[in-house]
Amino acid sequence: MDVRENVRRAIDVMTAWTSDSGYEFTWSRLVENVVNEPDGEIMLLMGFVNLAGELGIKLERATGQAMRSHLQDIALKYH
Repeated sequence: MDVRENVRRAIDVMTAWTSDSGYEFTWSRLVENVVNEPDGEIMLLMGFVNLAGELGIKLERATGQAMRSHLQDIALKYH
């Protein structure tokens, strides 16, 4: 699997999500990235895992707090 391509796919979906109030565009980008490739869902999932890691590292550097601390805060929200 091409890590760069997988992350690019995740960025495509997340970019749509940040600009789409009704979520129709986000859904279309998600579907486009999943159905047009064999194993598209796995590729997109791995892209999101890598993207989340990259964003976590940036957040850690920007705030000075360990990524684990941020993850714990988010986990509390969804507990």
